[in-house]
Amino acid sequence: MKEIKLLGLDLTLYQETLKNGLNIYYLPMMNNNTYNIQYGVNFGGKTLNFKYNNEIINIPEGTAHYLEHKMFENEDNKSVYELFESHATSNNAYTNDKRTIYVCSGTSAFEEDLDILLDLVSKPYFTDENIEKERGIIEQEIKQSEDNIYRTIYNLQLKGLYHSKEYQQTVIGTIDTIKKINKDLLYKIYNYFYVPNNMFLIITGNFNINNASKIINKKLSNIKPNNIKLLPINEKEQIKIKRKEITGNNETNKILIGIKKDISNINLSKLEIDVYTYILLEMLFGDSSSFKQELFDKKIVTSFSVSNELNDNYLVLRIFGISDNIDLFISKIEKELKNINLDEKSFNRIKKVIISGQVINSDYSGTMINNLVSYITLYDDIIPNRLEILRNLNINTLKELINNINFNNKNITIIKKKS
Repeated sequence: MKEIKLLGLDLTLYQETLKNGLNIYYLPMMNNNTYNIQYGVNFGGKTLNFKYNNEIINIPEGTAHYLEHKMFENEDNKSVYELFESHATSNNAYTNDKRTIYVCSGTSAFEEDLDILLDLVSKPYFTDENIEKERGIIEQEIKQSEDNIYRTIYNLQLKGLYHSKEYQQTVIGTIDTIKKINKDLLYKIYNYFYVPNNMFLIITGNFNINNASKIINKKLSNIKPNNIKLLPINEKEQIKIKRKEITGNNETNKILIGIKKDISNINLSKLEIDVYTYILLEMLFGDSSSFKQELFDKKIVTSFSVSNELNDNYLVLRIFGISDNIDLFISKIEKELKNINLDEKSFNRIKKVIISGQVINSDYSGTMINNLVSYITLYDDIIPNRLEILRNLNINTLKELINNINFNNKNITIIKKKS
């Protein structure tokens, strides 16, 4: 078992890799009352094409999410939720673009909960009847998503930012695409992707490593690996659509600006790019910025937020506003991005807050497991020297990064208020 020191956090992560390729990470935090388990599959919403045994296979949008739902079925009809609830343990699952994650957290029955979670993910049970029943449930979920104006504008912008179907897709799928999903497809996809060399297991908190390892090895060590190969996604840096306007049933105008950048040739790690662009957005548009204060003081907006997103080799900066004056709002943002002036004092203040947050969060096992899963999802690495990297951030590197971003390579998506 390999020891990985999480530098600056006084924590040691233990990594075990089974012969079949399953990576397991143990982070004991015995000062916590809880334990947390997350079992991840490297299969998410944007996996629509892959190669298996020299055959190229295409699957419908929403397959990963549909499969996640059906993993909670079992042959004896016992409710998995009730099994966890009998220990007062919470459990859940979620699917994003790149991963499907199965989660539980408890305080009193670690070995039992680990056993239940491993069985949940290792023993699929699909029938024509339960697949069809789930279709109606997911259709309702899709309709609810379509009624969410914020989800609508985000999904609409994806089609403007990206050229490839994989990056445009919604994880949940559409009513048309999920009609193509059936029992046979889900079993095939499960056998392709739910294999140890395409999965990882992370445990944090108050638990015994030796007991955990024994359970995991007994249940999972004999499962055979698989040879799955994801196909590269063909994408362009140039955005697909510059501006898209529709009229909705909303009472206010909603504007979403997205700036897209190919980061594959930038000589920084994904972590550094992620944090630098977060700091940039905070400096320009954060709660303490004079720009944001002006937007509200002059009643240009009634709501305003910013975010950054990494999608493989693409960075997207998003700026959202609700405004009665669409063109004024957009022109204000464009002017601010053309005249970026960075203050080192503000840079260091935001950096200090980020570092403090990392140190504080290291006391909580639930936060730490979420962080570790996020690192794997976003950066494909645990990054044990994260704190050291953060401390070495400097404003000159941020300025160089800004010079590499074309802020005119943007999509503007607008949902106008109803007349």
